[in-house]
Amino acid sequence: MTLAIDIGNSRTKAALFEHSVLMESRSFDNRELGELKTLVGKYTPAKTILATVVEPDPALLAYLEQHTTLYHFPGGLRLPVENRYRTPATLGADRLAAVIGAGAYGTSQDSLVIVAGTCITYNFLSSRNQFLGGAITPGLNMRLQAMHTFTGKLPLITLDEDFNGLVGRDTRESILSGVQAGTLGEMEHMIGRYLQNYPRLRVFLCGGDAEFFDKRLKNSIFADRTILDRELILKGLDRVLNYHYS
Repeated sequence: MTLAIDIGNSRTKAALFEHSVLMESRSFDNRELGELKTLVGKYTPAKTILATVVEPDPALLAYLEQHTTLYHFPGGLRLPVENRYRTPATLGADRLAAVIGAGAYGTSQDSLVIVAGTCITYNFLSSRNQFLGGAITPGLNMRLQAMHTFTGKLPLITLDEDFNGLVGRDTRESILSGVQAGTLGEMEHMIGRYLQNYPRLRVFLCGGDAEFFDKRLKNSIFADRTILDRELILKGLDRVLNYHYS
């Protein structure tokens, strides 16, 4: 068995795979890393692959190195895609892993991989199996936090998935309309721009806020080309290990 771990800015996701089949996955706050020890103790994976966008806990690394063979992604691992990003050292591991996960669906079609988390990233995988780059923009909660932090009176509002109003009738609703409808509009615009250049485009959604956008994109012209895969990053990490040793 292999264990794939994705440590984001606020949450950690982990999944166990056996011969590329997802057996179990978990998501938890970065402060609850004891969950990882539970997984390792339960399944004793032979190999573990770790992707992180933050500095990992040294105690956690020591534990993993003691109980499993640990691989850091991307490290020196062979990759099943060609990375054409001009500054690979600054590329978020989650972005690259998500693109590799999308490649498991086939590499003969252009793909836009959207990771909707603390930040929203747009990542383009060409039909030539080349990762070319994309875009980075603030995520939903970052926008809500920023308006509270950088103004004198705007309150801190939490995401409300049940709110779909356009005209906010009070300050709370006005903020929600601006952030939620505005971010969705941005996403639809980005997808539309890519479609102009790549008419056969597939769109993948993953990340903590992926379901929020998936529900709303289902009501748009992009519904028939959007694939929601909550475990795309973890599947990409598992795919890397399998490819590296193939």
